[in-house]
Amino acid sequence: MKLQIKSNKYEISAIIEEPKSTPKGLMVFLPGYLDSKDYYSFKEFSKSVAKLGFISARFNPTGTWESGGTIADYSITQYIADIEAVINFVKSTHKNLKNIILIGHSIGGLVGIAYAATHKEVSMIIPIEPPQTKSWSTKTARISQRDLPFEPEKEREYKTPYSYAIDSKKYNAKELVSKVTVPIYLITGEKDKVILPKTVEEIYNNANEPKQFIILKNVGHDFRKHEEETEIVRKKIEEIIKREFK
Repeated sequence: MKLQIKSNKYEISAIIEEPKSTPKGLMVFLPGYLDSKDYYSFKEFSKSVAKLGFISARFNPTGTWESGGTIADYSITQYIADIEAVINFVKSTHKNLKNIILIGHSIGGLVGIAYAATHKEVSMIIPIEPPQTKSWSTKTARISQRDLPFEPEKEREYKTPYSYAIDSKKYNAKELVSKVTVPIYLITGEKDKVILPKTVEEIYNNANEPKQFIILKNVGHDFRKHEEETEIVRKKIEEIIKREFK
């Protein structure tokens, strides 16, 4: 079901899919930097968890794609508020909802860690290739291109203002993960040249038990563009969910 959910400032575009049976819980998928909820990988992940009996929620953060606001409203702080809005929306229709799992890629993984550090309703997090926050080399806007989900040969340009970098400085993954008290599975790709496996391992070293550090062979940072790599990640997520929620 595609819908607009009211966040603290604007409405955000989301897709929520329900399992056929009574839900075991909710899984919220968090896109990477300027990525879309409609990219191939997240759609595959959503279908997979629905079969496992979980509600699936994926959304575009404020200021991106079909969501409200402009790129000037895009920030990690706002992203966290958007997560809360999505979770509260689902909880409003499922009063006894248990088991809230956050699964985020890249910046989405960092945001998931930040959210779980301060929101105790989270049951488990699976950050995939999360970065450690770092400063921009210049104090100017950063121009990025993102392929369109349904027309990958075309691109959309984003001009992210320096205010995003200023806000990001408040979120250090190694510090935040030390405040997470629920199970955490940190996943990295052996071929990732954007967020190196050692960067993810450093975050893992600061995490509390129970925790696991997973290196997936033949997986790079842009695994969403490759069906084979996406399937490797999807299977690992499914394996973790089956183990934790039998």
